[in-house]
Amino acid sequence: GARRALADPVWAEGVGSVRPLDLVRNPGRVVGKALPLDPRAVAAGVCLGLAATARLTVVFGLPFLLLVGGGRWPRRTLSILMGTSLPILGLLAYNVATTGHLFHPGYEALYRQETAFYPLLYPYLEYHPDWGIEDPRYLPQNLRLMLLAPPEILPPCSDPSSPRALFDPDCPWLRPRDDGMSLLLTSPGWLLGLAALGAYGRSRLVTGAVLAVVSIALVNLMHFSQGWVQFGYRFSNDFAPFLLLLAGLGIDRLGPRRPLVLLLVAASVVVNAWGVVWGVILGW
Repeated sequence: GARRALADPVWAEGVGSVRPLDLVRNPGRVVGKALPLDPRAVAAGVCLGLAATARLTVVFGLPFLLLVGGGRWPRRTLSILMGTSLPILGLLAYNVATTGHLFHPGYEALYRQETAFYPLLYPYLEYHPDWGIEDPRYLPQNLRLMLLAPPEILPPCSDPSSPRALFDPDCPWLRPRDDGMSLLLTSPGWLLGLAALGAYGRSRLVTGAVLAVVSIALVNLMHFSQGWVQFGYRFSNDFAPFLLLLAGLGIDRLGPRRPLVLLLVAASVVVNAWGVVWGVILGW
């Protein structure tokens, strides 16, 4: 109402304050004045929503957009939520039209099939048919996989008398695990993000990125499966854009030419090159 308009200059700016010449010179600014929405924040929300239609857990990156950006927070929040909801509502409408369900039933069917069949062949996956597809009880084992899972070290050779080689699929020294490996081993450069955590609570950029990473990772880690036939931890792709910001800020704080920075970045390149070669060898 009028009281709110007087208290907030954003809401006070209306169509009446816009001159015709302004519409020609800067239409984007005019639209921003005439509506209680920030077009840039709406666009950012739409981008996040589109990403969520590919990987649903990406939507939990909302804290980043809500904290980072200009303008008054009520207007920014409304704009981002509006933009994010549009693609997601479209996805839900598509699901209802094609399957009769809000959420695609294929996920539940796949879950039931995998939890009934995979434990017989791969008991170390620790699937539990009596648990839910998203269950907090999966957190400990999945967190261990994401942070600590090593490669296969000295796996059994098909011919025990064969000498071991670096890229021999029948008798290697090391071989990546197809059910996942530690994110810190496959991409040690992510550790550089730790240098940015000192600004948590004081920097909206750092705080938003941390909350986005933790929120997305938490939901992923409650999922019964953490991927299959992968190098590293593929669910990290969901929060990688936000983690990349933290790594970049950490590099800036430490100095891009510091030996530690160069070592961790170089190690990430070498380890991923090793993974690419093995992916080709194993037909991944």
